[in-house]
Amino acid sequence: MNFNQLGVGEINPFPGPHTLLPIPAVYSEAIIGHQGLTIKQIFSRTFCYIFVPREEQNEERVFQLSGSPDAVERCSLEIMSIVTEVQEFCNEKGETVSESSVYNFLEDR
Repeated sequence: MNFNQLGVGEINPFPGPHTLLPIPAVYSEAIIGHQGLTIKQIFSRTFCYIFVPREEQNEERVFQLSGSPDAVERCSLEIMSIVTEVQEFCNEKGETVSESSVYNFLEDR
């Protein structure tokens, strides 16, 4: 199905099928990384294409993954690993996960 038919403003340019991975929006900067570096590194390790529609004012962002089933699985695991790293970083600092704590995580990384 074309994502534009679902009311999503952008069309995923990568070949389908697409697996949707909703993530709380606060983690998206840590997953994408500075100038997209982290997401590019994930692609180079997993060979899974990752499309992230432009940010909307939602509490979650839906990452669209495409590739072989194995690539999508490895990519999902890497993304969830980053979420866990951010949570552990915040727990160690005694902070809640927020935009500023994610920024601190990226600076510390």
